[in-house]
Amino acid sequence: MQQKGLNAELTLDLIDWGAFDEKVTLMNTGGEAFDLVFTAPWINNYYQNVANGNLLPLDDLLPKYAPKLWASMPESTWEAARVNGKLYGVINQQIFPKLFGPFIRKDLAEKYKLDLASITSYEQLTPIMQQIKDGEPDIRYVFMGDNGSHKEIWGFDPIDQTLGFPAVKFDDASAQVVNYFETPEARQYAALTQQWRKAGFTAVDDLTQEEIDALHKAGQIAMIPADIVKPGAELDLQAKYGTEWVATAIAPNYLTTSGVVATLNGVPASSANPEAAVQLLELLNSDPEVYNMLAKGVEVFTRVFQPIYAGDGDLDANFATAIKQLKAAGADTVIAELQRQIDAWLAAKVA
Repeated sequence: MQQKGLNAELTLDLIDWGAFDEKVTLMNTGGEAFDLVFTAPWINNYYQNVANGNLLPLDDLLPKYAPKLWASMPESTWEAARVNGKLYGVINQQIFPKLFGPFIRKDLAEKYKLDLASITSYEQLTPIMQQIKDGEPDIRYVFMGDNGSHKEIWGFDPIDQTLGFPAVKFDDASAQVVNYFETPEARQYAALTQQWRKAGFTAVDDLTQEEIDALHKAGQIAMIPADIVKPGAELDLQAKYGTEWVATAIAPNYLTTSGVVATLNGVPASSANPEAAVQLLELLNSDPEVYNMLAKGVEVFTRVFQPIYAGDGDLDANFATAIKQLKAAGADTVIAELQRQIDAWLAAKVA
């Protein structure tokens, strides 16, 4: 980081999602000093953190120490993360609109000549599910996963994901907050879910995500009724499960506050150097080399091998240059850490 003008050492504390809320809560209540933390409406709750004084306001820090990041999004986007007029979270740039829709295995979509573009409602999935159930007796479940519970699918903005029930209808110009579970749309979804379960399209008992993943990899699930349709989503599923997928968006295309603030980074109130923390976010959002190093780790190291295998120049000189670059990039430190981990793993096996 010093080469990038940031006089700081970066230490990452990787926490399992299942333990994240508890661990961060303990860090906050214990007054532990740390400089950046992931926060969102759905985990390590952003609004509760603000209410509890766990996060620093960033209105002055961002423009001064992260000007490129600050300028990369319009004020209207930053506004989504403000609480009582102040900004406590740095928005991670991603695809903000949540276009939910069904994902269907490509082989089945082609076999049954499914016209995904013609699907405009979740009720239209019922005959498709029945067709797959009747024609594919070896497939255990027609679908697993979320079957359309997201309020956006039914035309509502989920304005408080923590509480779960407050919502505003997208086309309501008066923006009246309603109890979503008192709406006809909520009942419509519940009736459809019940119909699908009674038809045997999905498991009656809840399965763990590990069990669902195993079924996908075994080719025992035909579709995912509701996931976010975005560029590359089908490839993500293919990489995860080994099967090709096709998808179509059903949910209306609205930009909601929950979509914008779905993933944030905050600076804890206990941070010893909030300026450096914000500067790091500036580098991560504006410097491709820093971003790739953090995201991919070995990317910076693999580049130096390209001249060696290119077939040009003096081989000895190329190797000497590459090794020098690797050492300068910290290769010895990486090797030592990997060795430590391997040694610990072997010792545990012997014990």
